[in-house]
Amino acid sequence: MSTQEAQSTVLIAYEGASVTSKELKENLEKGDVATKTAALKKMILLQLNGEPQGQLIMTVIKNLVPLEDHAVKKLLLYFWEVVDKSDSNGNLLPEIILLCSFLRSDLQHPNEYIRGVTLRFLSKLKERDILEPLISSVVANLSHRVTYVRRSAVLAVHAIFAKFPQLLPDAPEMVEKFLLEENDVSARRNAFNMLFQCSQERATRFLASFRESNDMSQAGDVFQLSIVEFVKHMIQVNPFEKAKYVPILFAVLQSKSPAVLYQCASTLLTLSSSPTAIRHAANTFIHLLTTHSDNNVRLIVLERLNEMKGLFNDILQESLMDILRGLATGNVDIRREIIQLALDLVNHKNIDSFVQFMKKELVRSQSEDEMGDAAAQQEYRQLIVKGIHKTVMKHTSVAASVVPVLMDYICEPGASSYDVIIFIREVMQSQSELRADLLSRMSNSFQMISSPKVMRAVLWLFGVHCKSAEHITSIFDQLKQSLNPLPLAAAVTSAQTIEDDGPSTVATTTVREDGTYVMNIVLADKRKEAERSDLTGVRSQIVAGDFFLAAAFANTLAKLVVQLFKLPISPSVRHSVQSDAIALMQEIIRFGTSKSSPTPLDDDAHERLRLAITVAQNPHNDFLVSIVDDSYEAYSSVHAVSSEEESKETHVQQLTRADQPITFTQLNRGRNAVLEFEATADEVGVAVANESIEKDENFLGKLQRALPLSGFNDPVYVEATVTVHQFDILIEWLLVNQTSETLNNLTVELAALNDMKLCERPQSHTLLPHATLLTRSSLKVSSTESGVIFGTVLYDSAGSDRSCVLLNEIHVDIMDYIKPATCQLSDFRTMWNVFDWENKIVVNTDLTDLREFVERIVVETNMRPLDPIPHGNCDYLSSSLYARSVFGEDALANVSLELNEDGKIEGVVRIRSKTQAIALGLGEKVSSRQKCTENRK
Repeated sequence: MSTQEAQSTVLIAYEGASVTSKELKENLEKGDVATKTAALKKMILLQLNGEPQGQLIMTVIKNLVPLEDHAVKKLLLYFWEVVDKSDSNGNLLPEIILLCSFLRSDLQHPNEYIRGVTLRFLSKLKERDILEPLISSVVANLSHRVTYVRRSAVLAVHAIFAKFPQLLPDAPEMVEKFLLEENDVSARRNAFNMLFQCSQERATRFLASFRESNDMSQAGDVFQLSIVEFVKHMIQVNPFEKAKYVPILFAVLQSKSPAVLYQCASTLLTLSSSPTAIRHAANTFIHLLTTHSDNNVRLIVLERLNEMKGLFNDILQESLMDILRGLATGNVDIRREIIQLALDLVNHKNIDSFVQFMKKELVRSQSEDEMGDAAAQQEYRQLIVKGIHKTVMKHTSVAASVVPVLMDYICEPGASSYDVIIFIREVMQSQSELRADLLSRMSNSFQMISSPKVMRAVLWLFGVHCKSAEHITSIFDQLKQSLNPLPLAAAVTSAQTIEDDGPSTVATTTVREDGTYVMNIVLADKRKEAERSDLTGVRSQIVAGDFFLAAAFANTLAKLVVQLFKLPISPSVRHSVQSDAIALMQEIIRFGTSKSSPTPLDDDAHERLRLAITVAQNPHNDFLVSIVDDSYEAYSSVHAVSSEEESKETHVQQLTRADQPITFTQLNRGRNAVLEFEATADEVGVAVANESIEKDENFLGKLQRALPLSGFNDPVYVEATVTVHQFDILIEWLLVNQTSETLNNLTVELAALNDMKLCERPQSHTLLPHATLLTRSSLKVSSTESGVIFGTVLYDSAGSDRSCVLLNEIHVDIMDYIKPATCQLSDFRTMWNVFDWENKIVVNTDLTDLREFVERIVVETNMRPLDPIPHGNCDYLSSSLYARSVFGEDALANVSLELNEDGKIEGVVRIRSKTQAIALGLGEKVSSRQKCTENRK
């Protein structure tokens, strides 16, 4: 690496045309100020890009240094910073010595801007011969009247003392005196940082005196951040003085700056695990969550609160209601995170307060529809319902107070009504004492329901949970009334009175199997759209052509009839209900097969309607009765399995391994294990006793991931170990010089495809004969997709020109970004309908076990089944899989399989996502897994 690359703080790419030294010299000598400025800029860019400009130093000194133009002065300082100031032997160039007199005059210049930029330039210099004659001028600027100059002078004193302490032996004393007299916040911060780095005793003494005479909360945010960093360092160095410094953090916590509050609270968490400190930190984070206006800050604070949840759950549970105040924000993402955090903090002490708060939020969200975004409020209500759902399933004692409130929302047209009815279904399944009241409430609200999905769920509940004659007759009367008046006929609505202006066109976009878009233009009837825009009640939906709902309606009628015939009731009532039910079902069939029906009755619905009539006509037939009862038993078994899986997962998360080491903080030795918080963090993550074992495992893991990129006969043998973190890729290089010559200016040049970008400029190295070199490279990743990294090793050797070794490609797998996750089935269905990209893979495997094939897909794609994979032999299987990328992108999959007559597996695997890269990448993994089944058995 050249000198300017090692020392320069400036890096700018130059893409202009090449310029000769003669042209630059002529522009510097004969041009005007604008021409000289442009020439100087080109010289800086050329120097930064490897073309030395040392031959023009004297020309610059003669023609540019005497100028008083401020822009030229600043560019000159950049030029002196990047230009080579020493010869090949390391001696300072004679021309640079002439520069000292000009720098001294600039340090004494009447203009404060020139003084300030010159002082900042001196902070970057590493040549002692230039700095030594300027010491007195630098020190004199500490007492300048302008704050900008004093601030820059302190930085210069700090930099000079750090590099050459003998040039300023009394610098700490000088800066301490300056600090006692300085009032500017930034200058005080710079001076305190200097004492922090060079004389911690003086910094401690100043901090003690400053705290006694000043209000720490009014000290200025930049200075307060330095104080927090200093206190953190001092406690880590000497933990036994924690009691001396923690009160300083408590005083800084009174600051009004959000950045200071966040940093101070994070420091308290790192340094102390006392309940008082943790409460102060938690209250600070909650204050930022509820008062800060930036949503990104709120998300970061929520992340810290989630980290605290695992270690200090009991303290956060005390502040649950304060955390819930953050729901006042209108951002759905923040509300989702807050509700998720609150669900983990709910216990038997705060469950009542939590439920009452969520009920109030539910009512408030309904009142805000007219004031804000109705869609956002609808999604927020859906989050509240799901939160209450999870809470009641864990704490069933509050179900009686929550369910009546939620019953009012089953009539809403949005998705929240379906979540409410699913919640009510699980409550009725687990708490039989609430069924009677809920059935009565649902029957009263049935005719006001507008969502067909909710209607079907309510009808199923009627057919399953109605056990008494009173309930059956009452609900049957409601169902019969909901279908009146008879006969069924297409209703004449106000939409039909709308003047028809001719057919309108509607564009619909579909996705082909190969992932390409197809747009279809179809004609739309405005009157039909108007007729379907406002449909409530079963009758309106059936008249509009929803015969799937009609089949569910008939199935419920049949169940009610079968159940009624099991009860001791008068025969006249039985036969009256039976005849009326059969008449209603026959009327539905008649309407569906008539010409007045907007859509013809499909075969499946027709068959189900006929089966329901048969069941109602033969309520004592054991076979037909078993058909009716099987639906309830099937749901009960699925509900029991899901509850058992959830309890197992919760139980496993709460258990601790039997061989988990116990860390005694008082017995630990060493800087990294003295602090109680750090020891606690070690218990959760990596135990001290297992560090050596994990290091060995990491080493073996790296060996397994090592990729040979060149051959043993190449001049340079290269191996790479690729580690994929959340948003970046770290490549560790092992380079071996297999020649007997020294390789100079050896660099590893990289080029990446897709959304991967290099984070730094390649470094140059010198590799001795048969020596090895370890180096690293970093790349940033901005999307979830597979990538390819190309590399070339360039070097100079004696007696040859620039040589190169081409390396093999490095493939970055998309599976490194896909992580297993879970979601609700309702959310899965919603995303499945919304996502555009679909990849359909036809199953082609030699496996014969459906379960084994699904498990292989799960392992290969890093996805998680939403429902348990059934055990035992079966002829067909369907499973929904879900995963999420590190960038928050959702990946959905559905595996539909069956065994043919030959015992081979047939079916398809459908993958859907918002992005094409995930759909195609996961599909490629599934396809490759099928092709390699024989080799991987």
